[in-house]
Amino acid sequence: MFDAPTSSHPYTLAWSHTQAFDLLRRGAGRVYDAECVAALAEDPDAVTVIPSKFAEPMID
Repeated sequence: MFDAPTSSHPYTLAWSHTQAFDLLRRGAGRVYDAECVAALAEDPDAVTVIPSKFAEPMID
């Protein structure tokens, strides 16, 4: 879930990592598993590194 809002798409701009974490926290226990959200929130720097490790090359 974190990747979708923090990535740019033709139909929307990317959200900041802060905005994405806020979305996860607001939905914890209702939309998203509360334990998973808590685990992600414990080390947000590790979460934000993942997209750069697995980024696909841009195609023009």
